[in-house]
Amino acid sequence: AGILLLLTTFVLFQSFRHNFRAVFATHVLGMIVFTAFLMTQTLPLVTPSVSVKQFVNEFKQYYDGQTLVYIAKFYQPGFVYYSGMAGTELDSDKLEATVLDKTGKAYFIVQKKKYEKLSPTIQSKLRVLTVQEDKVFFVRD
Repeated sequence: AGILLLLTTFVLFQSFRHNFRAVFATHVLGMIVFTAFLMTQTLPLVTPSVSVKQFVNEFKQYYDGQTLVYIAKFYQPGFVYYSGMAGTELDSDKLEATVLDKTGKAYFIVQKKKYEKLSPTIQSKLRVLTVQEDKVFFVRD
């Protein structure tokens, strides 16, 4: 925010002086600095909470290669990319119904807050295999 505020202030100052060459140069340099800051400082902090790359490694330790896997819609694209397998897309709002709907073994990858919304009775029927950042991987036996 500070970089963008400084950039805007300088651009406005140069605009009032009718120095449009400086306005253009400021925009270009400012966006380069902003992008570099974003890529080197912000993205490394955010990546663990939105990427499933490390989570897929945990998943592969437990997955038997045959059982149905339900994946929250938010994690589906990254999961398919890093694991090379397509699971069944899960509507997170219907998690409870999906868990109770079918019988047999099934794996689930959902957001932690969605898992915590499940009733204690349902949670007692599930086995959490791993939790990473805001992702929960559990199995229904």
